[in-house]
Amino acid sequence: MVTTHSSQMMSASTAKAHSMNGNGIEGGTQLTTTIGSASMAKVFEPERLAEFDGPAKALGIMFWKKLGYDCRENPEECGVDLIVEGHDRKFLCEVEIRDSWTTTDFPWNTLLLPLRKIKFAEQDCVFLIINRAKTHAMYVHSRDVRAADVVSTPNKVDPYERSISIPVSATTLVPLLAQVK
Repeated sequence: MVTTHSSQMMSASTAKAHSMNGNGIEGGTQLTTTIGSASMAKVFEPERLAEFDGPAKALGIMFWKKLGYDCRENPEECGVDLIVEGHDRKFLCEVEIRDSWTTTDFPWNTLLLPLRKIKFAEQDCVFLIINRAKTHAMYVHSRDVRAADVVSTPNKVDPYERSISIPVSATTLVPLLAQVK
């Protein structure tokens, strides 16, 4: 079972919205994630959001428009990034730039998504994980995210980090700069 809460038991979106300063604490409340009985802190980094969020959304919008979809930013601040419509479909798209992905091909056997994004996989959503150069993305559908395993992925920022581990075989590498005719 995965839950997100703060000391006042607010929803995940409220907790994210309230976690606005550099140390992840708003009014003495730190955003934590609980998996089973393990609890961990996730520090909100506004400088990383400012650096990557806008460009990721712009690339996502460009990608979908090249494919003939109408795409716009989701007005819900803590919701999935983009709303995509067209070709008799409507779905959501979560985008992120993966700073550690420095090549055009995807160098790992699995695509790791932060566990906090699992809430988006409950909807009709696709995820676009973009490389640092902003030339390629890994595309994965929410059904494949839901089917993936949760693994421990400690790192220098968070020694208790947990991620969704999606096999590369469930993803598609897409060029973002190619012209679609």
